[in-house]
Amino acid sequence: MATPLPPSKDQLPNHPAYHMLCNGEQAEDKLRQKGGNCFLFRYSDTNQKYVLSVLNQKQFYNFTINIDNSVPSYSLIGTQNTFPSLNELVDYYVRIPLNHNVRTIGKPCTHEKCVIL
Repeated sequence: MATPLPPSKDQLPNHPAYHMLCNGEQAEDKLRQKGGNCFLFRYSDTNQKYVLSVLNQKQFYNFTINIDNSVPSYSLIGTQNTFPSLNELVDYYVRIPLNHNVRTIGKPCTHEKCVIL
């Protein structure tokens, strides 16, 4: 198991599946290029929050990440589970359905595997 990252918006960009300067359309393109159930993290300029973007069963979804530094914890808005680290959130949703539409978040879309030419 990977070492948990401290819950901080400044630490999320260190995750291998974080894509800097990636809007929703670009995230969808990157995930479709990977060709299967996969996910990436990005920062949304629109809502000023970090987002988990998921391609599952050929459908694209975005989930806003809530980072609570006072507890500390990570959660996805609209879900009831909280996690002490981003890695634990990922480990959980790789195995457990996120909701009735998303079976699991799949594999991470890392920078090396998702280059748009």
